[in-house]
Amino acid sequence: LGNQPDWKPTHETAAWVHWYNTRRPHLALGGITPQQAENQHTTTRKEAA
Repeated sequence: LGNQPDWKPTHETAAWVHWYNTRRPHLALGGITPQQAENQHTTTRKEAA
């Protein structure tokens, strides 16, 4: 339809960024995912409170 953008590449890029930031193990985090690091941090803070 004429001037409508193709959102498929945008969606695929967003999906990759989500995977990269939440599911991919990071060496800087000791080989765990950012989600696991956040969960550990949150648990540690709750236990300290």
